[in-house]
This record gives sequence, structure tokens and C-alpha cells, in this order.
Amino acid sequence: MFPKLVSQRVRVSDGEGWVEGRAAADRATLHRGSGRIER
Repeated sequence: MFPKLVSQRVRVSDGEGWVEGRAAADRATLHRGSGRIER
């Protein structure tokens, strides 16, 4: 589906921001719905 997808290493300078960003991504939904963002 994504033939040009590659892996890359990431350097994190703000560990807390990284953790919060990952948590937000885990809570996100990628399907059609009400359009409401849950926090």
C-alpha cells in the first residue's frame, strides 16, 4: 500500500513531549465519525 515507506531513527530532545505525543496518537481514531476530538 505504501511502496516508498522507509524506517528512520529518531532523536528525542523532549522525552515528556514524546510520551504525550505517543499517548495522543494511541487515543486517536482514523475512521469517520462525529468529527469531535476527544481529550
